[in-house]
Amino acid sequence: MSETRQTLTHPHAILTVMATSHERPTAREEHAGGSSAGGDKGRAGSGTRPRDTGSAGGGTSAGHGAARLGPPALDPEVCYRALKARDARFDGWFFPGVTSTGIYCRPSCPSILPRRDRLRYYPTSAAAQRAGFRACKRCRPDTAPGSPEWNRRGDVVARAMRSINDGIVDREGVTGLAGQLGYSARQLQRLMVAEVGAGPLELARAQRAETARLLLETTDLRVGEVAFAAGFGSVRQFNDTVRAIFDEAPMALRERARRRRRDGLRPFSPAWAVGGTAGGSLHHLRAGGAGSSVGSAAPVRVTARAGSAPPAVSIPPGEAARPVVAAGPVSVSIRLAFRRPLPAGVLFAFLAERAIPGLEEGDSTWYRRALSLSHGAVVATVTAEGESALWCSLQLDDLRDLTTAVGRVRRMFDLDADPAAVADVLGTDSVLGPAVAALPGLRIPGHVDGDELAVRAVLGQQVSVSGARSLGGRLVREHGRALATPLGSVVGEFPAPQVIAGLSPGDLPMPASRARAVIRLCEEVSSGRLALYPGADREVASRQLLELPGIGPWTVAYVRMRALSDPDAFLAGDLGVRRALDRLGLPGGERQAAALSERWRPYRAYALQYLWSGLAGPSRATGAEGAPATGTAGALPAGARGALPAGARGATSSTRRAMTSGISPNHHNPRSAT
Repeated sequence: MSETRQTLTHPHAILTVMATSHERPTAREEHAGGSSAGGDKGRAGSGTRPRDTGSAGGGTSAGHGAARLGPPALDPEVCYRALKARDARFDGWFFPGVTSTGIYCRPSCPSILPRRDRLRYYPTSAAAQRAGFRACKRCRPDTAPGSPEWNRRGDVVARAMRSINDGIVDREGVTGLAGQLGYSARQLQRLMVAEVGAGPLELARAQRAETARLLLETTDLRVGEVAFAAGFGSVRQFNDTVRAIFDEAPMALRERARRRRRDGLRPFSPAWAVGGTAGGSLHHLRAGGAGSSVGSAAPVRVTARAGSAPPAVSIPPGEAARPVVAAGPVSVSIRLAFRRPLPAGVLFAFLAERAIPGLEEGDSTWYRRALSLSHGAVVATVTAEGESALWCSLQLDDLRDLTTAVGRVRRMFDLDADPAAVADVLGTDSVLGPAVAALPGLRIPGHVDGDELAVRAVLGQQVSVSGARSLGGRLVREHGRALATPLGSVVGEFPAPQVIAGLSPGDLPMPASRARAVIRLCEEVSSGRLALYPGADREVASRQLLELPGIGPWTVAYVRMRALSDPDAFLAGDLGVRRALDRLGLPGGERQAAALSERWRPYRAYALQYLWSGLAGPSRATGAEGAPATGTAGALPAGARGALPAGARGATSSTRRAMTSGISPNHHNPRSAT
């Protein structure tokens, strides 16, 4: 077992993408690839034998030497070794399907290992479903953590996956997704099938099924309400999809969850998952399971709060016949998946330090904020359960926002990150290695709304953290929409870009030049000329931001890192970076920092977190002139230290609070908004 684990160091090694899989398909193949975009009903569970479309278990991959439509080839030998070792690190990177049973699993499934010739391997769970396999009831492959691959890449497929994960297909359909990306629906279908083995509708279908399962197992909503809340167009479509993917009727899923609760068990929580990849998640695409994956959920009773007004629900064209689900806030609690380790206290402290009054609240052990989504407001509360799980409690005006809300919370906490892959790159570095060893699993603090983050980045220029919070609080009080049902001190939403764009510079409590910069930014966003949503093209957005007055390279990199989830963004001109490098005896100029950061690709944003943490610095670091320098350790906030590994706590006991004061645009931006 240990020998196998040493061999399987990099989950990325299982992907051996062939150049032929990206060649332009023939006209017949193109027609075949586009035909599945016309409906949302899957093939799985139809009574037919699973189709042999994945990478074969015998060591050869179908499609070698010829252009084809289908998922990229996986190395069957590496996949089989991971499966034999039941290596949880590979959960979400591929999905083995067993032809004799018609079931697909996660690599760590504890079931008896099938024969090689009966195994097929798929890059996403949606691809396995498309081939006719149904989910294993024992290992629940749909609960695997998500893939970091889509954040790391910037191509159209990765952008599509990020947007699908955000729920765009349910809101605007495949046509809306294709238009957002600048492709036709047929072109996008062909690209998605070639890359991930499933088209946009099939990926969205998997998300809907998992949202439906979550609601069935954790709420008392009627089946029809669950169907529409999950995004299905009809109850019949809902029933067919649930049976196809889970091999059970919707009410059977609910009864199974009730039996587990009566037995004192959680509705769905494989015991072995807690020791490897904690819990589950909601919808992960590509090497993280195409479709949603849901974590362990607490038994929750859906309630409408007395006295609350029904939410204002925006119903898309053609959906007027849909019932509005729940006339008032409803609550759902789920367990969020992540790959260990995760120093959650550091993220909580970072977010709490910058919490805007009325919009956010928290401390180093929990965090709460309001989100503005398509069908209403959501208040998300995230707490940690030791080091094994994160729990997210959602208060929703409309349950149709559930999928999007969970996806955005996951993005804020960077829960699809692969800390082992980051450690492989940064852990051996002479500058960052000690910090990675002292604080493994450090995440990039993301955001739930790119438009809001961009405004806050400009808003906080040349002011202190507390000053930026005060400015944000005034915006929320004076121009934000009040919550129908406040929760704690969270009472309102951040004003939409359209609202801020309609203000005059005198309406904003800041210097006129910065007020004009904020208003111009919101004008570009509200007009649609500037896109900062999850699937936005990062390079295009960067160029457009730089053209706006009051926005320089620092702000652009900050927006790329936190709003656009770019793991390779780096703030070379940041004051905190300069100070960290100065402490290490390294040249801290912008050009020198940029040159040094090249060796940290493609995880420069994670390197930035370690520099900001103050933990970076070997006992002997070599500077540009070859002179050794002694590094110093930084300190994390006191409340965050409980989440650190035991060996890391001593290193942070006597130095400054670098993590909370260091990751701030208010202290580090060397440029003004003029």
